[in-house]
Amino acid sequence: MLMPLRLVQDQPLQRQFYAQIRGLIASGSLRSGARMPSTRLLAEQHSVARITVILAYERLIAEGYLQTRPAAGTFVAGPVPARAEAGSSPLGGIPQAVDSPPRVALDFSAGTLDPTLFPLRRWRALLREKLDRLGAAHDISPPGGSPALCGAIADWLASTRGFAAAPEQVVVLASRGRALALLAQLLLRPGQRAVIETPGDAEADSAYADVGARLLRIPADAEGIETARLPPGSTALAHVSPLQQSRLGVALSPSRRERLMAWAGEAGAVIVEDDSEGDIRFEPGPPSLMASGSGARVVHLGGFGAVLGPWVGLAYLVLPPDLARRVRVRVAQQRDHAGWLEDAALVTYLDIGAYSRHVRHLGKACRERRDVLQGALGQHFGAVRVLPAQGGLALAWLLPGAIVSARGLAMAARRIGIGGVEPISAPGMRADLNDRIVRLGFAGLPERQLRDGAAALAEAAGTLRRAG
Repeated sequence: MLMPLRLVQDQPLQRQFYAQIRGLIASGSLRSGARMPSTRLLAEQHSVARITVILAYERLIAEGYLQTRPAAGTFVAGPVPARAEAGSSPLGGIPQAVDSPPRVALDFSAGTLDPTLFPLRRWRALLREKLDRLGAAHDISPPGGSPALCGAIADWLASTRGFAAAPEQVVVLASRGRALALLAQLLLRPGQRAVIETPGDAEADSAYADVGARLLRIPADAEGIETARLPPGSTALAHVSPLQQSRLGVALSPSRRERLMAWAGEAGAVIVEDDSEGDIRFEPGPPSLMASGSGARVVHLGGFGAVLGPWVGLAYLVLPPDLARRVRVRVAQQRDHAGWLEDAALVTYLDIGAYSRHVRHLGKACRERRDVLQGALGQHFGAVRVLPAQGGLALAWLLPGAIVSARGLAMAARRIGIGGVEPISAPGMRADLNDRIVRLGFAGLPERQLRDGAAALAEAAGTLRRAG
């Protein structure tokens, strides 16, 4: 079936497909029950990206103009929705009514993990095994995590992060948010200074601001936090992500690692080393700051959410012995238990090597998806510059000169149904980086959608150029 569509270059393609197909239905040229061509065929007929047609079809389905039938295809629905304009021309301009943004049909959000990458069968078996023992006294984990889980985490970090810690130094909590709130309560008093890297983590900002800390935001660049800008004088805490910067994905350079540790010793600051995505690696990374052997006090913050997804949200802290004792007392007072079922399942998952195997599998899958996305961007935009990352769930794309604003590209993408395009912009960032980077998550999308998403970003960028 050849669709009689006439596309022009100065209007978004997805909106043209939507408006013209809707017009054909409203005018009766496409009758109720007529089978629609596949999105692939229609895209090939008109030499556009398939995602363009998918987005138009999904909006028409949502508004009642089209309907899908399992294993059959997409068909014209009937009767025509009352809001259709019976007199609209199928080949005319785009009506004002289509200016509202469509719902998100493809999402680049960095925190999303494809559910097919979750080890569901193994995890279900472990949970069932632990549930069969429900009520056994030794299965109930104490506040701060069971000794068995704390020991398993310490062993894992010794083999992957290069530092040795006693199980007593590990405290397991129900979530990363709880871990941050606990650190804020113990390490900060109202008015004390806390260094936060920017662009950074909003959850950490909120936790420290909630206790009345005075936040000092220090910008990061392609080498991590700019240590030359660290403030002189006493500072209580510095929250950094030296192994993989929380938004840019880069590792802190060796010279800046040395400067950070020296500064912390002079300022009397506790360094909170945020390593929330550190298990997802494409290649070996630097060791933890806890392995530096300097006199600075370091707290290591990690968790399982990046690898196992939101289904297993446990987080953990590794602390100097005196801080670990204080944290355990506070956790016991607040009865801040991690779930005993997750605790027990994770002990076995770590001990039998299943977690290690899953980490390797996930790292390989993420690297492949990153390469697919980067290659697809290259097909549409030419040479692609990304900030160097040794792992993670997203890439930081330094935009070509023809795209003048990361925020502008994100807005244009949202207008055509592409969500999760995160512009990187922060006060004090270098001018060549500020509003010049977008962060694109790749771990939540299969390879086909990554390619379609790159094509849709090219369409969004085209609307910016035409508007300019």
